Amino acid sequence: MMKREIDLLCPIKPYELDKRMRHGFNDLVQRVTTAAVLHNHGRDLLLYIYLAGLHHGVELQRERAR
Repeated sequence: MMKREIDLLCPIKPYELDKRMRHGFNDLVQRVTTAAVLHNHGRDLLLYIYLAGLHHGVELQRERAR
């Protein structure tokens, strides 16, 4: 079976989101970034932000499944 290649960059551009959704994502990114910096995760900042996004996505899927 061939492995499917996944784009590294998200195909969705921020300007393609409606204003309310974009504001919500910006707010979440700001809060996650601030928390990571305050917890001295500067070296791995992007990793913490990426993992937070994965975690939030999984949790939202769990809530929808209930």
